[in-house]
Amino acid sequence: MIKMRVLRKRHRPKKHETGEFLKAVELLGSGDPVKIVGAASALELLALESATVRARVVDVLCRYLRIERRCEEPEAEQSNIEIPEARQTKKVTRKYLDPHLEAVLYVLTRLNKTFDDVQLDLSRINFWNIYLNLDNAKMSLRKAKLVEAHLEDAALWKVHLEEANLQEAYLFGAYLWGAHLEGAVLGRANLEMAKLDGAHLEGAALWEAHLEMADLKEAHLKGVELGGAHLEEACLWKAHLEDAYLGEANLERANLCEAHLEGADLSMAHLEDSDLRWANLSKAKYGDNIWEAKWNDKTIFSNGQAGVPDVPKPGEGGADTAMTGKAI
Repeated sequence: MIKMRVLRKRHRPKKHETGEFLKAVELLGSGDPVKIVGAASALELLALESATVRARVVDVLCRYLRIERRCEEPEAEQSNIEIPEARQTKKVTRKYLDPHLEAVLYVLTRLNKTFDDVQLDLSRINFWNIYLNLDNAKMSLRKAKLVEAHLEDAALWKVHLEEANLQEAYLFGAYLWGAHLEGAVLGRANLEMAKLDGAHLEGAALWEAHLEMADLKEAHLKGVELGGAHLEEACLWKAHLEDAYLGEANLERANLCEAHLEGADLSMAHLEDSDLRWANLSKAKYGDNIWEAKWNDKTIFSNGQAGVPDVPKPGEGGADTAMTGKAI
């Protein structure tokens, strides 16, 4: 009993901390941008100085952002999302967050970077068409919860989203080149036409994700889960897909030239009209064999021939023969 009392006392916020916290929260809800910036700074100092109020600070700031940037989808925005053909020729003009909201976001990303126990909940937040300047070593959204978040056309290059939960998030046309998404959960997320060239997605879960026409040039996708994903017309030139799972993935008309698919599982994957020239498919898996995979006479294999897999039919050659990416 005495021990429990000591523990409660130890983890109870001090009176001055509680007073400062309540005062800062009051300023946060004032509606005055200058006071809000000051409140965010005051709350950051409290979180840095006291572990007992840190979780409360993070929760309050996350709630504030979710309220201020709640998802409201105007008809114009929704129409853009539904007609990808129109987006291909449209020049995107991004907006910046209001300075006071940017200040709150930066406080959260700095706390997330500094403390392992800080996890941000920004689910269903609306950062549509926003330039988020998070290319900074002191900022991070790792392990953040961004379920169903709206990040269409958002500028997120080099952002740190390791192990973040982006399940069913909307990232249509988002700029994520060089981003860090190792171990992130992106199941059923919409990444159509997203720019992910050079992005790090090692070990990420992208089952049933939509990546149609996405740019994944030289992306790092080792061990990624892409079962049932939609990669029609995606560019995977020189992408690293070693040991990736692509079972039943839709890769029709995809560019897989010079891709690294060593040990990848392509069981029942759709390879119709796809281009696999010079791809490294050594030890790749296709279920029983490549001859039972889904390809057509327009599928170009790693030997440069269309409609002719460069492995022998079962019983016609070595059982361990695999695609080796011969040049034309």
